[in-house]
Amino acid sequence: MLKKIIFCFFLFSSSVLYADSTLHHISIKGNQRIESETILSYLPVKVGEGIDQAKLDQCLKDLFATGYFIDVQVQ
Repeated sequence: MLKKIIFCFFLFSSSVLYADSTLHHISIKGNQRIESETILSYLPVKVGEGIDQAKLDQCLKDLFATGYFIDVQVQ
């Protein structure tokens, strides 16, 4: 069954994404049948790594490519 998921990236910088932003926390919300750890394993980024818009876009693409989700939002 396809589900909606929201995941939040908490960055060192403000809400504006800079090329040298560091990812400090990832929060998964809305998952019911798939464990958060499994969802995190699909993401091409890890806490402590640098992140930019291209990596955020890739996160969305990778999650949709699993076929498990009908809606994914990044906040």
